Amino acid sequence: MNNFWFESYREFFKGKKILLGITGSIAAFKAVDLVRYLKKCGAEVKVILTENATQFVTPLTFQTLSGYEVGIANGSKGKIVHIELAKWADLVLIAPATANVIAKLANGIADDLLTTEVLATIAPVYIAPAMNPTMLTHPATQKNLYRVTKLGYKVLDTGFGLHACGDEGYGRMLEPAEIIAQLTSPFCLPSNGKTALISMGPTRSYLDPVRFITNRSSGKMGAALAFAAEKQGYHVEIISGIAHDHALPLPKLAHVTKTMTSKEMADAVLRAFPKVDLFLSTAAVLDFEFPKMNTQKLKKDTLKSDHFKLEPTLDILKQVGAMKRKDQFVLGFAAETDQLLENAKKKLKAKNCDAVFVNPISAKIEGSTTGFESSHNQGFLVSAKRVIEYKIQNKTKLATEIMKAIHE
Repeated sequence: MNNFWFESYREFFKGKKILLGITGSIAAFKAVDLVRYLKKCGAEVKVILTENATQFVTPLTFQTLSGYEVGIANGSKGKIVHIELAKWADLVLIAPATANVIAKLANGIADDLLTTEVLATIAPVYIAPAMNPTMLTHPATQKNLYRVTKLGYKVLDTGFGLHACGDEGYGRMLEPAEIIAQLTSPFCLPSNGKTALISMGPTRSYLDPVRFITNRSSGKMGAALAFAAEKQGYHVEIISGIAHDHALPLPKLAHVTKTMTSKEMADAVLRAFPKVDLFLSTAAVLDFEFPKMNTQKLKKDTLKSDHFKLEPTLDILKQVGAMKRKDQFVLGFAAETDQLLENAKKKLKAKNCDAVFVNPISAKIEGSTTGFESSHNQGFLVSAKRVIEYKIQNKTKLATEIMKAIHE
């Protein structure tokens, strides 16, 4: 996982206390990365192994990774550990969760340290099943999964693939990154009943099936704002161009519409905008494009200057500004090389935005530029009444600050 991925989830997990239960499945080896990733996201992690889990992974491994003594589910050493850990945890995660432990939880059985912890905690409980496909589809297992959801536990999906036993089907535990992406909800504000629409990434215009023009946008600022909006209790709608960073994380519950051309993005934004409360226009939409795409590849010796004539694209932000109601908030973005505040104020008025965030694309940090393709940014948030300056910082922190300013 890249640093931007960890930065995105650190905004949710920093300082949070995660109790991880590991049961007797071959998928227990994946829990090693779970602990590593959660720690890198800023969480504290304590681990309980069932006795069967110790046949697959060792307590010393998790003690070394977590920095805490590992609990073994066949008992404790004289201390009322289950009460202490149950009160300590902000979230309980069982990964992998076997059919056996799910059956115990479904029936309120507390015959070892792990199941006792779950029964004693008021923290959210997440279950990541891992079992043979036939075991997963057995009526008894399905009944138990239904019962634990009725008890308020969150059951994650399973992955499809080849199992250690040689069978193929659902029942594989999700990968650690997929699990972590689904643990953010308890650390978000309650739903505010509002929708945030975010356009992000670049658009493309094709000369022929091989050649196209685009820009350097990575989509990272839009992704960061999507996480920040979700944390503030918004339902998030994303309209994304072709982001260069294919590992770009996005909120699991967000609805994502993928577009390629400026027209596709314009159609998607203008269709969605009337229904939203907040529009964050971070997409780097091409200002000019080829009038049409040639259906066959143009050979080098046939290329002419006429092939490279461009025509203006629809100004999406200006169209949105013209449609904007008084109860909607529109934030535009501007990347500039000079006269930042002057250009931002012009854009604020010309596009009828409520605010514009303007950033320099020539600033340097750690040998790279801020803005395009970078995980860092800086700039000014400009509205009709005030100007707020933001120093260089990672985009996830900046997105949180921008959302706070919008609410103010």
